[in-house]
Amino acid sequence: MTNTLFDGLLHEEPKDVASTDKKEAANFKQSLVMVCFRISVWTGTTTEQLSVEDGSESMLRKRIVPSEILKPFTDLRNRAKRLCKQHGETYLNGYVMPADCARMALDELKEIRASFIKQRDEHFAHAYEKMREARAQGIIPRGCSDLVSVPSLKYVLGHIRFNYDAFSLASFKHGHS
Repeated sequence: MTNTLFDGLLHEEPKDVASTDKKEAANFKQSLVMVCFRISVWTGTTTEQLSVEDGSESMLRKRIVPSEILKPFTDLRNRAKRLCKQHGETYLNGYVMPADCARMALDELKEIRASFIKQRDEHFAHAYEKMREARAQGIIPRGCSDLVSVPSLKYVLGHIRFNYDAFSLASFKHGHS
């Protein structure tokens, strides 16, 4: 017993090359790009376990740096995600958008990433080192705990990252590989 649908696919006649090129160009215009973020913004806190009673843990977060110092990073992360949401749809752990929209979005993402890195390396790094020096002299920022150790600048900068990947999604054509 044969299936005529599959027989037709297996014995498909060669198509005109020029019309195939036109269809591929049209498919490229309709192709999709997925943008996935790898953005990390340090919380500026540490977590301390208080007690373990009846199998439940009680954790306490202690602030190391004021949240205002980290706000520019969360703002830039949110801006990048809003941009992708405007041009596409959320899918899995990223955003899917038409290829022509992706080009514009990726150009703007490049600028957002540059702002993020500049903010981290120039402004935040300097402010964090100043705060560490002040803490060494006993000056604790308002709202922060004085009972926590302050991580090194290298550690903190390693936890403030902005990266993204863009992937072209293969289009599925009936009868072609």
